[in-house]
Amino acid sequence: MYISKGSKYTDKNFQNFFLEEIKLLKNLSNYLFKKGEILTIAGKSFNNLEKIFFKNFCEEKKKIHFIKRNVNRMNTYKLLHQAKIILGTDSTMLYEGLSKGLKVCIFRVRKKYHLSRKFGWPAYYKEKGRFWTHSYSLNEIERVISYINKIKKNDLINYLEKINFFNNVLYYDKGNKKFIMVAKKIGLIN
Repeated sequence: MYISKGSKYTDKNFQNFFLEEIKLLKNLSNYLFKKGEILTIAGKSFNNLEKIFFKNFCEEKKKIHFIKRNVNRMNTYKLLHQAKIILGTDSTMLYEGLSKGLKVCIFRVRKKYHLSRKFGWPAYYKEKGRFWTHSYSLNEIERVISYINKIKKNDLINYLEKINFFNNVLYYDKGNKKFIMVAKKIGLIN
């Protein structure tokens, strides 16, 4: 499942910004189609322009399946847990998935626009890691998907701990225990 960035895809002012991502999406959909898979895209906006954008870049419309965003934000989280592999460029949803030990591949193809587009920013990580890359080449797509497809959840969590992901990028606090503790301490809640 690919995490969409939203309706700005159709904005003329953002066309150059999305050129690299369009190349990634073409390669990704072709790669998955050859493997007998269909690229499922989780939409971010509520309008149909986003769906039209994704259908237009695919030579064959059957290469992708688009899921329009639901009003209930929690449905997006349910989708994450149903996905075999989560794909995307620079969405915080990708980091949230990783923090829960979900299988995520990150393609940071827009790093030339701003440092924050690099994996793990503001922490420093190499341009290529086991499940992330700054390339949209077919070889890189295959490399990161193959890795994440084979790894077990415990091994992924161990690797994330090894690279200090939970301290540097995002830690998942199930039930918001830390927040509740702090909120009680300062009197926000009883």
